[in-house]
Amino acid sequence: MEPHVGFSSYDVFINFRGEDTRNKFVGHLHGALKYRGIHAFIDSKGLWKGDDIGLDLLRAIEGSKLSIAIFSERYAESKWCLWDLAHILEYSQIIFPIFFKIKTSDVKNQTGSFEISPQRYGNEVPETLRRWKDSLRAIGDKNGWVFEDGDESELVRSVVQNAWIRLNMIPLIGVKHPIGLEARIDSLSIDIARTTGGLPLPLEVLGSGLSIKKDKEVWKSMHHILEQIPHNNVYGKLKISYDNLQDDIEKAMFLDAACFFIGWEEETVISIWEACGFEPKYRIEVLNRKSLLKTDLRYGLFRKAWNNGLENKMFQQLKILKLSCCFPLSESPNFSCVPHLERLYLDDCSYLISLDESIGGLQQLAYLNLGWCYSLKTLPNSVCRLSSLEKLILTHCTSLNELPGSIGDLKESLVELSLDRTNIKALSNSVGLLKKLEVLDLSLCHGLVGLPRSLENMTSLRYIDLSGRDKLPYISMLPSSLIELRFRCKSLVSFPDMRNMRKLQLLCLKDFCVKGEAVQRIQEDNSL
Repeated sequence: MEPHVGFSSYDVFINFRGEDTRNKFVGHLHGALKYRGIHAFIDSKGLWKGDDIGLDLLRAIEGSKLSIAIFSERYAESKWCLWDLAHILEYSQIIFPIFFKIKTSDVKNQTGSFEISPQRYGNEVPETLRRWKDSLRAIGDKNGWVFEDGDESELVRSVVQNAWIRLNMIPLIGVKHPIGLEARIDSLSIDIARTTGGLPLPLEVLGSGLSIKKDKEVWKSMHHILEQIPHNNVYGKLKISYDNLQDDIEKAMFLDAACFFIGWEEETVISIWEACGFEPKYRIEVLNRKSLLKTDLRYGLFRKAWNNGLENKMFQQLKILKLSCCFPLSESPNFSCVPHLERLYLDDCSYLISLDESIGGLQQLAYLNLGWCYSLKTLPNSVCRLSSLEKLILTHCTSLNELPGSIGDLKESLVELSLDRTNIKALSNSVGLLKKLEVLDLSLCHGLVGLPRSLENMTSLRYIDLSGRDKLPYISMLPSSLIELRFRCKSLVSFPDMRNMRKLQLLCLKDFCVKGEAVQRIQEDNSL
């Protein structure tokens, strides 16, 4: 469980109705944005606080440069979506609307499933309803994407490409009164960005030069010049700087950064280069001075060939391997060539079906992230041999319906287990052996029908989230070590015995109804 921090640094905020689009379209869109190095916010955990829009969510909206609003059939059922939209229209400079299998006229005129009325939102004041109507009317007047049926991947490609262009438009640096000027050269800025072939360095160089000359005719002249230069000549000009690098190591580092590590965290990349013996800290400074490298390396992609890369002896000392967003990947590589790995990122590998059994040999692995691997169906039993594993993230692995029966073998190491939005049906009794586990997230596991009695033996458990359980009628005794307990179980008919939970500090209850005697038992418990 990680704190929500740094929301002011997002490029894109995605506004959507989760039940309609999260598992497919929005998931693919989010992954494709990350693939292009675009830092996108998606509410994957649910940041609502009581009945008010979360402050973290407001910060994310206000701090984002662009918002993508996805209107689907059940969008208006969520008042949180409507609150988001109203806030976006107040703060966002750029809004991309996507009308997903709906009529744009319904959004603009608040008809059909987008009707806004006191009967539908009985608890909302007229001012709120008016604000929502105004927001829908305003968004209905904007140009956007209308998708009825067909290839969703083409829609994703178009949205991402346009987002990238808008986010990388040449800035109007130093312009005191930019409104009129921006209206005249906005499209020029987009056209100039296209002529560079999307290359970051030409964009930066052109931006620096054109920001000094604010005359429209100068911009048009530059655009005409660039149109006459083939893209391969742009590459040729960039290659001059590459050829002038000091040695083969600097050239290798530049190619790594340009081709493999776009968007990676600097610390991660440095550790890889150190494992290769490159002495990267000095050489990074050299590349920075020559404008061939920027060290803001978040949200990238490892695309190196599996066998040729991992069989190389230089990877023997590798400690961090980040393979996030490798969309074509269906099977993981053999991990025996990276025996000293400590952190492994496989999140957003949408088509990953299985992990190689060799993963069990990574005795120093402390962190394993498999979040958003929609196609992952099983975990190999060898995962339970990871004697140093502290954090296992399986968030949104919607095809995963069980854990290995020997998961309890991680009893000496595992501290956090995230199973939220998986298709887990039941937990084996061996889960109760995880004596060091502190965080267990089972939120929105809609298939979960029961919890093992062995849970009460987990003496280190501090936090458990059972929000959104539709098929969980009973909960057995929970461990006395709990500090935070979250419920949102409509199906719950009997409240668990809490007399032993003397350390409990936060009890979050929502959307469930229990018998009066159960509520009375909570009130009589002096520990709350």
